[in-house]
Amino acid sequence: MEYILFIIFCFFTIIPLTTLLHELGHYFMTKFYFVDNVTISVGSGKKLIHFKLKSLTFVLRIFPYGGATFFELTSYLSPLKQIWISLGGPLLNAFIAILLFSPVLGNDLDFITLWLQWFALFNLWVCVMNLIPYKIGMFYSDGWVIVKAIREILK
Repeated sequence: MEYILFIIFCFFTIIPLTTLLHELGHYFMTKFYFVDNVTISVGSGKKLIHFKLKSLTFVLRIFPYGGATFFELTSYLSPLKQIWISLGGPLLNAFIAILLFSPVLGNDLDFITLWLQWFALFNLWVCVMNLIPYKIGMFYSDGWVIVKAIREILK
């Protein structure tokens, strides 16, 4: 029973935390390029909580899966800047995965070590999956935005 509770705990902590880190990676890059009015949304479905800090609006939604970062596309945002902003999320996920893999690669199976290993693996998975270019409805992966920006540069 404790393993089932642990898996449920992991689902409700690892997915939203990884998503938050991914979206913060995009946010840090928007700040680097002085982009204003950024909204970070973690989860999907109805809004649970939302608040505003200066030019950042944070939204937490009811289902812990998924997320998005929205910002104003202005004329000064070149395709190269769009690429770097899109890479911000996957790069932060990759950094977290590498950071966590080094100290927790042991064979210890206590719950903290197992949680950290799963967290590292999920960050790595999110990094790879977001770099694959695909579009589903109105959702664009980071890889799709990167490919679109590269095409714009090559015109």
